[in-house]
Amino acid sequence: MGKRLRYWIALVLLPVQGAWAAPCTPDCRSGFMCVQGRCVSRCNPPCAAGEACTDQGECVSKNADFSPPPPPPPVNTGPTGNELPPPPPPPGMDGSPPPPPVPGPGYGYGQAPPYRPENPRLLELKSQLHEARQAPSLASGIVLLSLGTTFLIASLAFWAAGTNTFNTSRFDPCSTRNADVLYCVAGFGTGVAGLIITPLGIVRFVRALTMRSRIPEIEAEMQSLGFEVPEER
Repeated sequence: MGKRLRYWIALVLLPVQGAWAAPCTPDCRSGFMCVQGRCVSRCNPPCAAGEACTDQGECVSKNADFSPPPPPPPVNTGPTGNELPPPPPPPGMDGSPPPPPVPGPGYGYGQAPPYRPENPRLLELKSQLHEARQAPSLASGIVLLSLGTTFLIASLAFWAAGTNTFNTSRFDPCSTRNADVLYCVAGFGTGVAGLIITPLGIVRFVRALTMRSRIPEIEAEMQSLGFEVPEER
């Protein structure tokens, strides 16, 4: 009884066993193989995310670029096809004028030239010329000197009239009974003005005479040092 039962069971399961041992239909894709009717990965352990299994059982990245490198660019050949053209001649060798020199840094358009310290002697001459040109004019000294002298002469005349110097009949200087006191007051005022203005005129006259006479000499020395002297305003 037991043998017959096992026989019928094996007979019923025979198609199932055949299907189990049959190859996969259709064939498994690249990286997989058929095991007991199922497509399983050739890689063990399975590949990580972002990787794919190859037919050799290796895990490779899905983003790997297996395209061949591009071909090299063509060689630029000359007219004959086997040589490059010769380089151009340097400027000035072919008869053309050479290009102008490139200005250095800080000396281009809209920029100031580099600072160059001046000659100490030239700086001293500039100071002397400025001082000489600031000196008073000779005419102003003559005017003040003449005005002061006039006041002194007028003072002497007023004093003579107030003190009755030329009147021998009486001796009553600067008397308040007549106009003598007015002459004395006028003589005092003009005398003080003459004593103030006359020295000022003398000082201006001497300073103008001594300092302005050096201007041509200073300008000539400055021009010899290569400086263009501006005109006096």
